[in-house]
Amino acid sequence: MKKRNAFTMRSIRNKIILVSKLAGVLLVISYVVSTRLPVHPDISLLLWLGFVTLLVLGVDRLMGRFISEPVSGLNRAACRMAQLDFSAPCAVDTGDEFGELSASLNQMAESLQQAFAALEEANGMLYSGQ
Repeated sequence: MKKRNAFTMRSIRNKIILVSKLAGVLLVISYVVSTRLPVHPDISLLLWLGFVTLLVLGVDRLMGRFISEPVSGLNRAACRMAQLDFSAPCAVDTGDEFGELSASLNQMAESLQQAFAALEEANGMLYSGQ
């Protein structure tokens, strides 16, 4: 990994590491706070478990946004391209590896369209020459 990209959010790996570290820090802080609350320990535990549940749901939402949604978009575009439907480009624009893959898929689709057009033209010339 390049040194200048080590602390940016331009890679999936960095996004996952950042979210997991923040979640860990929040878990520790929330546990310490919940054990110091002036309430019964059972209530403190329930409050902490509620916070943990919300934290897990938040991390799940972030991972869905960082990973699942872009992968779904890439898959839809690849399925269209597999059916030779190049009418809509891949619209994943995340600024990370998924965005790079999206741009590569779009470039591949454009190259395939040009190759198909050249083949159709060559076939037309062959059939008209007979």
